[in-house]
Amino acid sequence: MKTIKSIITFFVVALIVIFAIQNAVTVEIVFLFWALAIPRVLLVLGLIAIGFFLGVLFASFNKKRVPNRSTIEPQQNENL
Repeated sequence: MKTIKSIITFFVVALIVIFAIQNAVTVEIVFLFWALAIPRVLLVLGLIAIGFFLGVLFASFNKKRVPNRSTIEPQQNENL
């Protein structure tokens, strides 16, 4: 099992390195009055990280609003 995990980790790291090498071109981002030039790989990885954290944040808010199933009393069907 440890060998399989090591092989999968190696391939994931290799894919990330290949992605970084192929997307090392600098791109310019312009927003209102700001202009920023960064490598494309940092832009993509940054946007993925922002999306991940927003997903976790919204999921935690949704989890707090939905009551636990154990606290919901079963409803009786009156149409029977």
